[in-house]
Amino acid sequence: MNFVSFEFFILLAVAVVGYYLLPNKFRWVLLLGVSWFFYAYLNFPLLFLLLFTTVVSYVSGVIIEKTEKPSTKKIWLVITLIVSLGSLAFFKYFNFLVQSVVGFVNLFGTELGSFELYLMLPLGISFYTFQTLSYVIDVYRGKVVAEKHFGYYCLFVSFFPQLVAGPIERPGDLLPQLKADNKFDKNLFRQGVTVFVRGFVKKVVIADFFAIFVNSVYNSKDLASLSALAIVVATAMFAIQVYCDFSGYSDIASGCALMLGIKLTKNFDRPFYSESITEFWSRWHITLSRWFKDYLYAPLSFKALKSKHAKFWTCFYLILTMFLCGLWHGASWNYVVWGTLLGIFRVAEGFIIPAIKKRAKAKGKNYNAPWRKILRRSVTFALICVALVFFRSNTMGDAFVLFGRLFVGWGSGWKTFLSQTGLTTTLIVTCICSLFLFNAVDHPSLQIDHHLGKNNQGVSKVNSEGVVQLLWLIVIAFSLLYAMGQTNQFIYFQF
Repeated sequence: MNFVSFEFFILLAVAVVGYYLLPNKFRWVLLLGVSWFFYAYLNFPLLFLLLFTTVVSYVSGVIIEKTEKPSTKKIWLVITLIVSLGSLAFFKYFNFLVQSVVGFVNLFGTELGSFELYLMLPLGISFYTFQTLSYVIDVYRGKVVAEKHFGYYCLFVSFFPQLVAGPIERPGDLLPQLKADNKFDKNLFRQGVTVFVRGFVKKVVIADFFAIFVNSVYNSKDLASLSALAIVVATAMFAIQVYCDFSGYSDIASGCALMLGIKLTKNFDRPFYSESITEFWSRWHITLSRWFKDYLYAPLSFKALKSKHAKFWTCFYLILTMFLCGLWHGASWNYVVWGTLLGIFRVAEGFIIPAIKKRAKAKGKNYNAPWRKILRRSVTFALICVALVFFRSNTMGDAFVLFGRLFVGWGSGWKTFLSQTGLTTTLIVTCICSLFLFNAVDHPSLQIDHHLGKNNQGVSKVNSEGVVQLLWLIVIAFSLLYAMGQTNQFIYFQF
């Protein structure tokens, strides 16, 4: 079920109204029923895979906490890893692995026929797999208490706003909120609606609009004839598109949860204002980057510190982490190269940035001068776009063709650029207006405080001056009109 659909609006209304009408002890039943219906709406049989993963991780958590034998704890942790990662590997990577092996063997002159299984990728499997794993690992480490109430644990795994594309929640953050007796708060509800609308605008008005021109370039039947300018512009537009698409989903999810008095973890923090790839990754898909840091990179890097070649192994593990992060995004070498490239960039800047700071200090120059900040942000954005060429290209071959055109495709004129992108003067002006709208809906004044105190207090008030409310009404009207046309599925639903 798509977030930007009439069916979802009805489901959300049922969830919100029913939630506040029911006593607290029955609310989990309603939310769990809504969540399972939301998931089963697309493909009912896949619901059983979600339930299987949920049951295994629930049982593992309870047994790990009850037993005192380290060996038993480790056995159940391994069982959970095998079941969760095994399911993910089979449905997401089986065909990719077979094709890669066949392609590698064929390089040596042996002709192997291709073999594929028709497997439908379960919606959100990458997200709920990581969420269940974080729960079991945290119980194993003694960081959280195992959840005994099976219904609440099912709801923790299946909570419909963040089920299919995150944020990837930790048990200590979400479970207490699911159990809390949340009273209807008019201000909190209004904030939820505001955040929901902001996400809706990002997705429908900006991301889907930019997608038209990105697709015209990247899906071109004659990539070898594309002008370099068309590729550069399309790639920059794709950076905005994928951000608005995914952060738009996160905003919609957060808005839905806020209407229920539940606060989801912040997933984006204006990443295009980053001055390095490392900073970018700390602002982009925050819950995923933290997951890889806490459960993969941190243990590996801690081990590396004990080695004689600590710096080498630390760099290696950073690249390995980003390699696996790329693989997490999809069963394609495009994503693997994208992740690995970002890892290499992060390692390189770990040496370059300290050297630049040292040189600036030695010469008495201000490293944080405004023009230097702008330069660093521009370089960071350019490097992100270089990696995104692999992320967006349909095949590795397409990516190399596009990179090749960047060296030889600068001779084409303005008319060629317009014809290849499908842009007109009117559409260019519209794109510029969309960028201003993008900056407006992502402005810090419309951000909410993600650090809640007791009873969900501490959420900062979103600016609700009359002029801002009027602008939102205009945006809502435009969004609804635009939504009557064709909208694209969220990009991260495929992951």
